[in-house]
Amino acid sequence: MYSIVLVTCPLDSANIISNKVLEKRVSSSINIISGVRSLYWWKEKIEATEEALLIMKTKTSLVDKLIRIVKKNHPYKIPSIISISISNGNNEYLEWLSKETTQNVKSHSEYS
Repeated sequence: MYSIVLVTCPLDSANIISNKVLEKRVSSSINIISGVRSLYWWKEKIEATEEALLIMKTKTSLVDKLIRIVKKNHPYKIPSIISISISNGNNEYLEWLSKETTQNVKSHSEYS
């Protein structure tokens, strides 16, 4: 079973968070989409912020660990971190995702 984890963060935190998550191999790949305008309630008023959206692909079994890593490296008190189950996809991609989120990864030349 696989999941997509969506995280919003300040653009200057996007690479830091992404690198920490990838170093721990709890995501196979991350897309960073800049220029996201977020509107939300905070402390009894509506706020608007320019952010980045991180799209992280992972095994569902690693979502809790991924969330812990993001929270540790995220500047917000309550970061937006949402997991969505992947019900279907390119089997070769999902196999690659599985191999890249495994500890003790040796070689992945077949996917290069």
